Amino acid sequence: MMEKGLLKKLFASIKCGYCGQSFGKGDIEVLGNKEDMWFLRVRCSSCHSHCLAAAIITKGKSTGLVTDLTEDETGKFAGMDEVGADDVLNMHEFLKDFDGDFSCLFGWSKP
Repeated sequence: MMEKGLLKKLFASIKCGYCGQSFGKGDIEVLGNKEDMWFLRVRCSSCHSHCLAAAIITKGKSTGLVTDLTEDETGKFAGMDEVGADDVLNMHEFLKDFDGDFSCLFGWSKP
């Protein structure tokens, strides 16, 4: 079926959420579908993590980008780098010792 090939191609362009390795077409198993909803099992050949995924494929109709950002915000963030593992680790280290005092953090004077 054309949908199975499209799903495998789509998921092959996605990276593993655990290790960042791209999925290969052999890492994706189409389990089945109910109408436009397709169910897949994805296994990372690099770190061996597994996940289940669902995708909706509709013919001739594009939903476009789904976001809660305004047009200005979308433009502002479009050129920025993605959040990487180092960014997450840095924030984790920061929050580990953060006491919750935003006034002090941003240099605001306390009332």
